[in-house]
Amino acid sequence: MIPYRIMGRADTAAGWAAANPVLALGERGYESDTGKEKIGDGAVDNQGNVTGTAWNALPYADAGKETQVGAMTKAIAMAVALG
Repeated sequence: MIPYRIMGRADTAAGWAAANPVLALGERGYESDTGKEKIGDGAVDNQGNVTGTAWNALPYADAGKETQVGAMTKAIAMAVALG
């Protein structure tokens, strides 16, 4: 078995809104202050041009509900804080 790590990107809601990036297809972007995430639909062509929906226009993955990533991040932060 080959070990691998899947990583997403994280920022505050304000940080994401200011940067307004296009996420790659299937790439997850997590709002660290709201617990919400969006999943990208972007693609890169042969010339390196990125196309897809910018962050501000992407829908949330499951609007109004905390994602598994958000719940895990909060649990880890609480465990670290408690020592």
